[in-house]
Amino acid sequence: MRRRGGHLACLLVFAATLLTAYPLTAQTLATFDSFAAEQIDPGRWAGMEHAIRYGSPAGGWSNEIESQWTYHPEFSVVNTVVDRRLVGGKLRLHLVTRGGTHDNTMAPGHGRLALRARTLHDFVTRVQARVTVVAAEAPPCRSTAESRTRAQLYAAISNVASATSMFATLSLQRSSFGDDAIVAVLSRCLDSACQVAEDLDWVTFSRSWTRRSAHTLTITHRRANARVVFSVAGGGVAAESRTLRYSPPLPEESAGHEFAVGVENSPANCPATGAAASERVGVSIDARFDNVRVNASAVPEP
Repeated sequence: MRRRGGHLACLLVFAATLLTAYPLTAQTLATFDSFAAEQIDPGRWAGMEHAIRYGSPAGGWSNEIESQWTYHPEFSVVNTVVDRRLVGGKLRLHLVTRGGTHDNTMAPGHGRLALRARTLHDFVTRVQARVTVVAAEAPPCRSTAESRTRAQLYAAISNVASATSMFATLSLQRSSFGDDAIVAVLSRCLDSACQVAEDLDWVTFSRSWTRRSAHTLTITHRRANARVVFSVAGGGVAAESRTLRYSPPLPEESAGHEFAVGVENSPANCPATGAAASERVGVSIDARFDNVRVNASAVPEP
């Protein structure tokens, strides 16, 4: 866990360096979508809904999308409720995912539902969204195996299809046994298709989040300083920012060109044990997203 600090003089020098490294539009936010239309704009968004394959690949975690050819009746998770639409000027993402019935020697899969931005004009250096979790349920498998659900903001840090391809997520998380948490993670792909990834660094915020309250999530990529700043405000709690760093700094041509808003369910495995039958644990989340903003240089023209 790392905290920002330093004297005022150092901060002034640091700020001047950032202004030199980035033009104003590289960090100034502009509206990407306010969701004021009647339908999701297909020119701005591509919808995604899938399950992530179970398993524990060497060196990382599975990010492979499950296909009908690899689906397993016992191991695979299943999205049983999928609702993606505009409601009252906000994007609603409602997802219910049921888990596998194998034992916990096999890492569980995940269910995902998201909108990915398209037709961006420039690199993504800053992205922001207002997120409200209306409902979230993450029941465990009996008293032993934990489930998790997240409402999430995603930003590509680099777009190189290699082991240097990085991405960042900022999530409002609910789990079976722990308190509601805000989690920031910096990850990288380990293959060109990003079917396997690893987490480079992560941090849990000191503050929490509040159901049915709006929270403003922001991810800022400061490429010149090889760091990603995560910020959360709202929910009746003081705003908080955390910073994660990577090394070495990225060349400009490798900067990220993608962001997304989404939800993710991770149901616990629940095999039969003793007198208890196996069970497909159901994890659900209903979240609203609005006021999506991105650095002005990346916003497409109307």
